Amino acid sequence: MDMPLHYPRYSKEDYQVMPEWKLDRVLADYGLSTYGDLAHKREFAIGAFLWISTTQSKDLSRQAINSKLKKETTSAMAYMIKKGMMSHDFCVCFMQHVGLDLVTKDAI
Repeated sequence: MDMPLHYPRYSKEDYQVMPEWKLDRVLADYGLSTYGDLAHKREFAIGAFLWISTTQSKDLSRQAINSKLKKETTSAMAYMIKKGMMSHDFCVCFMQHVGLDLVTKDAI
């Protein structure tokens, strides 16, 4: 099965009430771990799929959004490396690919 092309279109509130079986399915569809209790899975899905809310983005400049995105993506990547969900090299390549200039392994 191939990974979907777009992020899921669920809100934070959707993830907070989503049944565990559905949350497992969403995470598995994107190749993410379904390990942990329901609270952990909800927190992980919210962090992975909801980087910046649309209401926040209206109030922030492009530079502020990029800074926030870089910080939150770096945090999410560090978490996934720590939990063994993805390799450090993959994270560095991903960050470079999406234009977040973390070119050193020490940045994550």
